[in-house]
Amino acid sequence: MAVIKSILPAFSRGEISPLVQSRVDLESYRTGLSVCENFQVMAHGVLMRRPGTRFIASAKHADKAVRLIAFEYSVNDTYILEFGDLYMRVYRDGGQILTDEDEIYELATGFGEDQLFELDYAQDERTLYIVHKDHAPKKLVRNDHDDWTIADVSFTSKPSQWTAGNYPQRIGFFEQRMVLCATPGQPSTYWLSKSPTGTAQDLRLTNFGLGTNADDALKFTTTSGMAQEIQWVVEDKHLISGTTGGIRSVGGAGFNTPLSITSIQNRMQTKEGSAPVRPVKAGDAVLFLSRNRKQLHETRFTFEKEGWLSPPISRASEHVTGPGIREMAFADEPDAVLWMLRDDGQLVGVTYEPHEQVLAYHRHLIGGRGMDQDWAEVESIACVFEGQRRALYLAVRRKINGEARRFIERLDPLFRTSENQTRADAFFVDAGGSYQGESTGQVTGFGHLAGEQVDILADGAVLPRVTVAEDGSVTLPNGATASTIQVGLPAPARVVPLEPLYQTREGASKGDLKRPVSVTVDLFESGAIEVGVEGKGRERKPLRPSELPFGAAEPLYSALVKVKFPSGHDLVPRVEIAAREPLPCTIRAIIPEMGV
Repeated sequence: MAVIKSILPAFSRGEISPLVQSRVDLESYRTGLSVCENFQVMAHGVLMRRPGTRFIASAKHADKAVRLIAFEYSVNDTYILEFGDLYMRVYRDGGQILTDEDEIYELATGFGEDQLFELDYAQDERTLYIVHKDHAPKKLVRNDHDDWTIADVSFTSKPSQWTAGNYPQRIGFFEQRMVLCATPGQPSTYWLSKSPTGTAQDLRLTNFGLGTNADDALKFTTTSGMAQEIQWVVEDKHLISGTTGGIRSVGGAGFNTPLSITSIQNRMQTKEGSAPVRPVKAGDAVLFLSRNRKQLHETRFTFEKEGWLSPPISRASEHVTGPGIREMAFADEPDAVLWMLRDDGQLVGVTYEPHEQVLAYHRHLIGGRGMDQDWAEVESIACVFEGQRRALYLAVRRKINGEARRFIERLDPLFRTSENQTRADAFFVDAGGSYQGESTGQVTGFGHLAGEQVDILADGAVLPRVTVAEDGSVTLPNGATASTIQVGLPAPARVVPLEPLYQTREGASKGDLKRPVSVTVDLFESGAIEVGVEGKGRERKPLRPSELPFGAAEPLYSALVKVKFPSGHDLVPRVEIAAREPLPCTIRAIIPEMGV
């Protein structure tokens, strides 16, 4: 038997579909994974365990869904808005906005629970314009952290067709005009407000009076042999709209000519139909979903074509979108990650760094149990810039003590010792919280997890799981005390590389019996991991140093960790690596040895 060693030095395609896991001719096979759960692929191609989520507050209603919307007023004043049944609440920098009387700040909106995910919106400085077919367009104005107003837009002139049940459903801006479109009665019609020429901004955005001058408001309808219902609009070099029939561009008659009633081009660019899911801008590209909400597309302008192309970019990982994607959010700092929310509540990340040739898919199971799944159900997501990163907020539904509970949570920053974080600061639990102060054996404030088993990291040491008391207190086991404590729901991570392939005298090794001999995992600043052959058990590595005092925290490992396997052959031997303890884990490379 010959023993052959290979190295997997990059994972830049992330998890790929089972349908292509025999396509050894594809680049995605060489840099792909069979399973990537709760690991995030970085721009360098390495695997880094995703941080935990911090509990911020319970949603107002445990039995009603909420939707999260980002609002960025200035560099230092960014917000997440919790829209629920007829109300709105506000979050900033990981906390909930309170009134001067220490009560939760809340604003009545008029939008019911069944309308929340039909809302479309666009921000202009301190105003968020919101549209829905059953409501006159509204403007939400931020005056201060705890001072917001909402009212119907007062139009200088508006189309007579806009009535109850037939208001515009899509909104955007283009060349400093407001774009309103897609009423139920005219789903392929665009209305653009008066241009800013010689007009105060507030007045021109509300003036939809048609005329013959270049700066007058205008209206036009797409005519085609197929359905062209407008699903979204985005400002780019042209006004880009996703319709049920394809991608269209609208602009002036010349490339640098402003759009006006006397200069307009409305062109079909590609025939990839769109879903009514808000797209995201990522650099010079727009990322959008196909009509079935399962295929991710990338559209961008190309000078060679003098138009837009919209190729699919998720075909090799088509399975990760599951039953369909219903919401997307883009975090461009520190690494560019497109977050997508599946209908079943699972979170999907796509590390999108085209200039680094990284397009990697990873799935995230948020800790806890849903009503019908073994993972907590994420119901809404939004990203907002805070400090030096764009933070991901989540609205999560869990089953706690047999009842549905809804929480607002925020994904923690990536763990980096280069930013003065230590092992004690590691936060790899979900719906969790931290304590820092005088050494203690009990922490409080976890009433939202009463009755649940939680992971504990105490001064960097992993303690046995305990159950949160009814009053929300957590008592450290075995009489332990600590001054830095992390508590929350377990969120284990798991990765399974694809079967390594070799060339033998008889040809490719695919389909031959092989014996997994060993695997070496190149770890960087990581806690202990569990390693084994998939389906055959795992072994904890590295082992706790024998000289380490009882109760003391192990070091973080930056080392090559080798695990030897017992004898046994398999047609598809795959290594499995798991990080179950609430500690960081970064995998730089995986080096398997196989007997063939």
